[in-house]
Amino acid sequence: MANDPATNQKNSRESIESSKTDDTIHTKRSKRNFYLSIRYISSINLMQFVEILPLNPINKPHPRSGHRAVATASDFWIWGGYYPSTTNPQECMFNELWRFNYALRQWTLEIPTGEGPNLTLASHSMCLYRNLVFVFGGTGYPFGQNVSNELFILDLKRCHWTRCQLRNQQPEQVYGASMIIKNNHLYILCGTNRWSYNTNVYDIYLPTLECTQIGYTFDEIEEFNENGRYRQEIYLYDNKIFLFGGGGSSGTSFSLENLPAFDLTTQTWSFVHTNPDPMHNFPQARKFHSIFPFHKNQIIMFGGAYFDQTTGHHVSTSGNLWIFNFEKLEWSMLQSLNMIKSTYFHAAAINERGEIWSHGGVIQDSTRNDHTNETRITTLYKMHSRVLNLNALFCGKISYHDYRGILIEDDVKKLLVEDLGPINKVMILRNHGFVACGETIEEAWKYAFNVINACEVQVRAAPMGIDQLYLPSNEQQKRVADVLHGNVNEVTGDKKWKIGELEFESLMRILDNAGFRTGYVYRQPLIRTIDKTTTFKDVEVPPAASSATSFVEQTYPEAYSPTRQAQRTTEWRNSPNAYLKQEIEETGTPNPKKVTKWVPDTGLKHSTPIKIDTKHQFAPSNMDPKELKNHQKQIKEDRFNEKVSAGYQSKILENASWEDASQMKEPHQPTSEAIVIVGAASKGIIKRDQQNNAVVYKTYYAQNPFAHIDNNDIEKYKREVEQNQMREQALKKNALLDEIRKGIS
Repeated sequence: MANDPATNQKNSRESIESSKTDDTIHTKRSKRNFYLSIRYISSINLMQFVEILPLNPINKPHPRSGHRAVATASDFWIWGGYYPSTTNPQECMFNELWRFNYALRQWTLEIPTGEGPNLTLASHSMCLYRNLVFVFGGTGYPFGQNVSNELFILDLKRCHWTRCQLRNQQPEQVYGASMIIKNNHLYILCGTNRWSYNTNVYDIYLPTLECTQIGYTFDEIEEFNENGRYRQEIYLYDNKIFLFGGGGSSGTSFSLENLPAFDLTTQTWSFVHTNPDPMHNFPQARKFHSIFPFHKNQIIMFGGAYFDQTTGHHVSTSGNLWIFNFEKLEWSMLQSLNMIKSTYFHAAAINERGEIWSHGGVIQDSTRNDHTNETRITTLYKMHSRVLNLNALFCGKISYHDYRGILIEDDVKKLLVEDLGPINKVMILRNHGFVACGETIEEAWKYAFNVINACEVQVRAAPMGIDQLYLPSNEQQKRVADVLHGNVNEVTGDKKWKIGELEFESLMRILDNAGFRTGYVYRQPLIRTIDKTTTFKDVEVPPAASSATSFVEQTYPEAYSPTRQAQRTTEWRNSPNAYLKQEIEETGTPNPKKVTKWVPDTGLKHSTPIKIDTKHQFAPSNMDPKELKNHQKQIKEDRFNEKVSAGYQSKILENASWEDASQMKEPHQPTSEAIVIVGAASKGIIKRDQQNNAVVYKTYYAQNPFAHIDNNDIEKYKREVEQNQMREQALKKNALLDEIRKGIS
């Protein structure tokens, strides 16, 4: 361990000046490098490591090594670290928790609460489980003297440390161990305390924190006198934990030809022989490196260092990236892909999107062979490890055409149509571009959009090599194409959408919301529809969110019971009025009838609750849907058969001659026949309050003023009217003549 960089206490002006110069360059050119970094991320070098420059180049972690990192969906976290210092050896360890936000592109120094690690801040092991970060072991300064076997948990949401009290057994005090979590079991493997190395395996059941040793140190194949290792990388595959690399005593670095594997079922160690790359053989033996899941049944490895026996110093490995296939047990080197700066003792992690983030570590100057060539950095790198290409599957079958220039000749047009075919919608014009066809503008745009995205992904994945790309089978291609062409309505609901219409309309809505006024006619406009069958409450839209939602659900479960939900849909009406039935006799008639009236009852002081289950409770609707139609037919038949009359008719002049009518006018004239007068009356035009007091007169109750006028009186009246008219005309004529004379004079 004397030659281990983690135990190196030396410092040089060159390393300090190099870090300061690096910071100065980044500060002066931060704006330029920011745009360059954006350009790199969006270029075809997506599979390459890209340097991520924070927006604030001053507020960032100090250069360090030996720290660990985890990555969540939104942030990259680092904890601990070491930087050599000659002025104050106690200040070379970093008790710091830094968080880098992907969206804001800035570092933040978090101050966690609780009881966390204070001294063991380098070469600890750390892993992420949901929002919790598990930290085990580690060493302080001087290395190997302050070694820990404690387990701490950091809650990233609350930023709070918790010390765990392990039961049953206690792991050894080590640093450089590895951890992995599976089914509530935390497995801790390997490590060293500077004097001895082990490959013990401990199983910690997280719900009870019971610790049990399930694996013991084995003899290495490479060096039979060497036992154990540290700073290795592990990966769980097929219920076996594989060890990749690592270091032993005297600075030994283990090769990657034979991989130790611990079977969790049998709890035994075994060795797996691997196959080399046909062109580049096996990767270099290494430690202080990183591995992460790549594609299916594959991992990617980068970084690290190995110990040079001739010089007695550690040498950084090449910056190449290696792929290991568990099914073939074969190593493959990714050509044309390498790290910007080959580092070791860095902190790296992968997030859910497959982005690998790497921070800090040690880089070497190839011109020197002593410890002064080791420089610790604070650079942040990112690389995408997952390449998904579903856009190519949505395009369906694609035609190809040898482009020959402008399409003017008829033969070229005919050949173009023949190459496209009757079914295909996309055709590649070799050495020129592509053509996307469709029945509508939206469909043609959809195919063009998918082709462009598919080409971008394939260009970015090309540096990996064709052998490393996973191509879907013909059955999978057909299934994805059928989803696009036939099952669009099942995904989007009842409305029938053609290919590309839904996506094109969403993009047009974005442009309209931005104020561009596209004029696009939407098939599904944003119009609020009101359901008239529902009742509106006082608060139509409840509050969007509440911080006490989960508490209320657990404390008051009866609020969500089926009976309570049924009560919400039931309406109640409390009638404050009660009525009494009274029978009143008519007044003013010789034979009064009894009339029924409902009178309010003022004696009751309570109300009557009435439950309303349906809207038609008081006016029940008939279940026969043809009731109205049948009623209309019956009315037409009654009208056709003259069963409908105008109402009651007067019987006074019915079957009576003119002489009989004239005799009726003289009531005092004696006659031998008795005259019976039949009258008709209606109470419908009388006020409701006076209907009972109405009187029906059976004789004329008022004298006719024209009853005694004869023909002579009528002729006299006519002559008076004519004389008055002639007099008025003479006056008008004289007045007109006077005006004419005045006008002439």
